[in-house]
Amino acid sequence: MYQDQRLKKSKDFKNDSKMEGFWANQTLVLICYFSGLSSSRVGFSISKRVGNAVIRNKIKRRLREIIRKENLPVGWDMVFIARKQSSVSNQLKLSLSVKSLIKRAKLQDYQNYKEPDA
Repeated sequence: MYQDQRLKKSKDFKNDSKMEGFWANQTLVLICYFSGLSSSRVGFSISKRVGNAVIRNKIKRRLREIIRKENLPVGWDMVFIARKQSSVSNQLKLSLSVKSLIKRAKLQDYQNYKEPDA
């Protein structure tokens, strides 16, 4: 996953006014924002209650690798929030969780989505 495809600043994460929706399963929560950019950007939020720094970084590395291999729809900002269950999940379970959330969000249907003028 390239640097320009990551959400890094807190204002990118706290952009509630543009929130399109959120979807959740046992291991992850997905929050989506339509950005209209030429590529999608992804951010990860993993709180301390998930585990210590080693565990949190391991989850982030796994999620980055899964997203790198995934064919993401263009123009979306996505924030994945890890739940406590993700600390005991292996790579395969996390991969299935990410794929199911993206499928449930139906972001592919929004390929021609135009943000309404405010």
